[in-house]
Amino acid sequence: MVSSAKSKAPFHVAGVARNDLLALLAFLVALAATGVLGAYHLTILNFVLLRAIVVLGLVLLTGYTGQISFGQAAFVGIGAYTSAILTTRYDISPWLALIAAMLLVGILAALVGLPLLQLEGHYLALGTLAFGLIVYTGMLEWHSLTGGPSGFSGIPAFSILGITFDTPRANAYLLVVITALVTWVARNVAHGRISRQARAVRDSQITAECLGVGTASLKLRMFVLAAVFAALSGGLYVHLIRFVNPAPFDFLYSVELLTMAVVGGLTSIWGGLLGAAVLTVLTEALRSAVPGATGEVQLVLFGALLVVMLIFWPSGLAGGITRAYHWITTQMRGRSNSAGTESPALPRVAETIPDWLTQSMEGSPSGVAGEPLLRVAGLTCRFGGLVALRQLDLTVPSNRLLAVIGPNGAGKTTLFNVISGLLAPTSGTVEFAGHQIGGTRPAPIARLGVARTFQNVEVFPRMTCLENVLVALEAEQGPGVLASMIRLPRVRAVERELEEQASDLLRFVGLADHASTLAGDLPLGQQRALELARAMAQRPRLLLLDEPASGLNPSERAELARLIRTLRELGIAIMLVEHDMEFVMNLADEIAVLNYGEKIAEGPPATIQRDPAVIAAYLGDTLDDGQIQQTNPGLKGIGA
Repeated sequence: MVSSAKSKAPFHVAGVARNDLLALLAFLVALAATGVLGAYHLTILNFVLLRAIVVLGLVLLTGYTGQISFGQAAFVGIGAYTSAILTTRYDISPWLALIAAMLLVGILAALVGLPLLQLEGHYLALGTLAFGLIVYTGMLEWHSLTGGPSGFSGIPAFSILGITFDTPRANAYLLVVITALVTWVARNVAHGRISRQARAVRDSQITAECLGVGTASLKLRMFVLAAVFAALSGGLYVHLIRFVNPAPFDFLYSVELLTMAVVGGLTSIWGGLLGAAVLTVLTEALRSAVPGATGEVQLVLFGALLVVMLIFWPSGLAGGITRAYHWITTQMRGRSNSAGTESPALPRVAETIPDWLTQSMEGSPSGVAGEPLLRVAGLTCRFGGLVALRQLDLTVPSNRLLAVIGPNGAGKTTLFNVISGLLAPTSGTVEFAGHQIGGTRPAPIARLGVARTFQNVEVFPRMTCLENVLVALEAEQGPGVLASMIRLPRVRAVERELEEQASDLLRFVGLADHASTLAGDLPLGQQRALELARAMAQRPRLLLLDEPASGLNPSERAELARLIRTLRELGIAIMLVEHDMEFVMNLADEIAVLNYGEKIAEGPPATIQRDPAVIAAYLGDTLDDGQIQQTNPGLKGIGA
């Protein structure tokens, strides 16, 4: 099993090396083309590269993080005007002005993003659209600063060591180098910790928060990074054109940029480059074929193309090329290896816990066995007139398994949601390891050592099993945005170490052979196992398991029970919500029973099995002659 898991690593390394070779080849081709193209085609190439820089930021923001922005044209315009004004009115070097423009836009993006990123979906899109319209109107009306609709000229060109970039060919050489550097930075971000966290937020923000990911700060950092890319493009643009006016930075340009990202492939750095090239060339072809084509005509065509791509080819050109490549290679290899790959839904877990996890748990302050780790006092949670939890008192000792049972609607999942920070209590206190956590956001609670699984499995379906576990491992450790952009050897060393730990956890839960499998392609039992591996990656002191055996067959439940016992032996306090009473009775040290949000019984399994209030809650009301009127027959473990 171990050798099988490690055999997949070279394929990952080979894939990265192949992409590096493709990047080098594309760079060399671009340089060669710059040397032979005529002035007209060089101008088109320059616009392709300028737009590609903005689109790369959009790919990271929209494709990887899931945040739609129609305001990138505004950031391009602010960057352009800032650099132009600094060089023409204050005689500042174009290079220093470009850096100042990027810094200014980064600060502005942070200020704008703080309120805007509280919105989601189409509300965020409308918010960024409004921001873009405000900026564009300001460019038109602030005559003393921007020159109004006519703009201004006299902007100096870039120069290095006496070489002035004032021709299309010289500009093309400069842009090829800068675009290559931006692509390298974007690729580093896309293959590192920040990208994994961003994609986790895109797939399920709630789950990402429960793993300790600071979703608000992450979205803001990606928003700022995309804006800085846009400012870079704008600053380069004005020093190449040497004239600026508001016309290029209107709403149509934002639509063009987003369309380029979608057409190329929102989840591919190469797709961003490809989309910028294809759409720019098509725009020029449209202007040549239809001389009278206005911006409105282009807007209609771009909108139609965007809809068609989203419906019929949502992964874009890059996704289509990737699928075609995999299909061709599969056909060349033949289908002989496709048979016999089925594996049991929940394979047998490893016998030993990873050493690094054991050591980290031994070093964590889990408390004295039997002493309360979690205290819930007077907890009430209301939803309007519905009382989901009423004056609930509960303690969870260290190194013990407390099962919380009760009929449907008893408030069990609500209790978990309050403990993990997804819901704020109406009244009462929740104390974990001496910290008051009632009403705290999920990420800080997760960092204290509270991990959970969900009633409905919550994996990140478009990420591999290895990446799912890495999101949890990297929530508190690993490089930040700047370190990820440069990707120094130290950063790569940390990532390799964390990948090895993630592989250890997958091996422990029996998923070593599925490290490179998309989580959404796993059967239910294996997704449950992946959730547990991801929770273990948080090095939890308290583990909340919400109906982990739901949907599993008897053999899978037996294997799950074995895994839970192993975790308890590791010293983790566990809270278990489950409807399978036989499963609960065989695992729990203590059981708390809820009914209509109130605790009606608490004690060891043997006591709970014979408690009259529990029997009545589960099986029916007690008749006058003392017998049970069964309303839910067939439940095992209650009334036995």
